[in-house]
Amino acid sequence: MNRVLQLLILAVFFHITPVLAGPITSADTVTVNGIEWAQPTLFTSLSWQDINSVCDASTAGSCQPGGMLNTWDMAGWVWASVEDVNNLFNFYLQEGGVPPEDQLVGPSSIHEMFLNHDDTAWALAFFEDGFRSNLNDGLGPNLEGLTRSSAGPGLVYEAGAAHTLFLSPPYGYYDDVFGTGLAVPDTKVVSWVGAFFYRAPSVAVPIPSTLFLLALGVGGLFIRREYQPLLRA
Repeated sequence: MNRVLQLLILAVFFHITPVLAGPITSADTVTVNGIEWAQPTLFTSLSWQDINSVCDASTAGSCQPGGMLNTWDMAGWVWASVEDVNNLFNFYLQEGGVPPEDQLVGPSSIHEMFLNHDDTAWALAFFEDGFRSNLNDGLGPNLEGLTRSSAGPGLVYEAGAAHTLFLSPPYGYYDDVFGTGLAVPDTKVVSWVGAFFYRAPSVAVPIPSTLFLLALGVGGLFIRREYQPLLRA
């Protein structure tokens, strides 16, 4: 019976592991408004064309099973469009009290210094939630990543967030910035520019009843094999 129990455990383990296991774990993601975002810093030193070979922009950015980017397994991930990243940034703008008419629509940008609002630090909240800066210049966190959206022949849109210290007489101040409208060549590779990817939050996958039926069937064969000499006696 011990052998049967071992078989049942192994059958369940090998069935569940491929579903739940993945190189990109919760340690490298941030969940915002019910959407799980991979850290853009995982995908630096890649061109738009490199990413497109794995997560085709013409198929809504869905990454192909078995596709790899910088050794990361991209199965189940979606390469974000400009509007996807706008939705991410607008969540923080709304939380920071920025009215809808000032929020991001299409390829665009928003600078707090140009708004008649108090210092709400909505970009700082973005980084405090766990998004990692990929440009450490001593002036504050800064993150840039490629979207899947085209900006014209040979051009694509890059998105970014920054909480940057501006030194302006007679004092210095921080300017919160979100943007999704920077056009760059689709072959350009920058060592610190990443890419934006999202997926639905991971959930436990129920074990199908057929698995247990299969395990019981295999167990029955072993029981019969173990006790066959007794049955013949």
